[in-house]
Parts: sequence; structure tokens; C-alpha cells
Amino acid sequence: MTEIDIETLEQKYLNTIKSLIEGNLNNILKNLDSMNEISEYWKDISTDEGFDTGAERIIYSVLQRGGDLGEPNSSPVGSDLMFENSEAFVHIDLKTCQPTNNLRDHWETPVGKNQNSYKYNMKVNNTTRAYDPHLPTHYNEKPTLTYFITILYSKNSNFEFKVANINVGCMPNGSLTNIYLTTPLGPGKNIGQARFMMAKCYQFKKLNNSNRVKIIYEDLSILEQSKAKKLEEKFLSLIR
Repeated sequence: MTEIDIETLEQKYLNTIKSLIEGNLNNILKNLDSMNEISEYWKDISTDEGFDTGAERIIYSVLQRGGDLGEPNSSPVGSDLMFENSEAFVHIDLKTCQPTNNLRDHWETPVGKNQNSYKYNMKVNNTTRAYDPHLPTHYNEKPTLTYFITILYSKNSNFEFKVANINVGCMPNGSLTNIYLTTPLGPGKNIGQARFMMAKCYQFKKLNNSNRVKIIYEDLSILEQSKAKKLEEKFLSLIR
């Protein structure tokens, strides 16, 4: 399988994921908002991570319907969602963050070793650091495709969680290291961890630089002006 073949599949399923979410976007936003209607029953118990739990429930339910991505696979090593179809193995994870404490995570997304196949060295303070993820580049003849759905949300004064931005990005397959080199990787919070640097790796190199990170939804009006400006300048302006 050539590098173009791999990127063509990466693009195909990126568009599939985007279409599935866009086609159900009104219901997704409604259901993401449903937690606010019963917040009196959980706001004194749950922490902000509660949004992540609820968002996974909503987004994953959409992606698991219809069979567009394939059949679920039970491998113990893989992303939260893992599908197998006739062409590839598709791994999907959801990441959420808030603008007040980790806005940069929205475009420098922390990724787990069980969520990608990009084995390479990272640049860290003028030195190199080895990164060795757990996923193979291929399962037999089928390539590993890795996707991250990222949601930026904000909590207002009424303790309501509101969605500001939803994107989907495809992290390159580990067979493409000679094309992307260190670009997709950034150091994580601890040694051995990594980030997918979406703002630096947002195009398919072999597919006429079409985007490998795509916007699904945005409502920046719910953010503080300074946060919205930073998000636009650092990230969204690159992928529009």
C-alpha cells in the first residue's frame, strides 16, 4: 500500500466521521445540553470531567449507529471506539477541554499510546525524545487509521456547559513518518506521553494539502473575547 493509498483512506474515513456528526449535529448539541436541564442533581457531585463523560456518551452513540465505519472490534489495546471494515481498522477518541485552564489542548491534543501508531522521535528543548506508541501501523494488510474528535466547551455563571467548537482530526499513520517527520508530535505532560500537534499537521501532504483537521461546529460568542481571538489566530484560521 502506497503513502497516497494510506492518506486516501485516512481522508475517506475523516469525511465519513465528519458527515456522521454533521448529519446529527442538531440532536448532538441538544443532547450535549441535556445535562444542564438536570444539573441540580449532579453539580455538587461531579467535577468538570463530567462533561467529558457525557460528551463521549452522545458522540459515540452516533458513530456506533449505521455501520458506516465497520464492525466494532474487541481488541483490549485501542481507542475508545475501534472499528474493522474491509479496508482498514478505524480508531476514534474524543477529547474535551475548557478555555480557562487548557485552551492549548484543543489544538495540541494529548494522545495515549493506545490511540495512535506514529512511532518517531519528538523535539523537546533542542533534544530528541523517543515516542513508542502501542498500535501497529497495519493489522495484517489493513492500515491503522487514527481520529480525534475535539470539543471545546465553556461553563457559564449559571453552571451551564456550552459548546464553543467541535473539530475532527486525523493523526497520520506511522507508515508516513518519512513524510511528516516530527511534525505531528509534541511532548506530553510527562515523559513517554505525546500530543497530536493539529495546528502544525493539519493537511494531507500527498493529497494536494487538503485538510486532515476539519471544523464541524463553532460558536465562539460564548467565549471571552481574548480566548476566542487566541483560538482563531492559533488554530481555526489555519483550517478554515
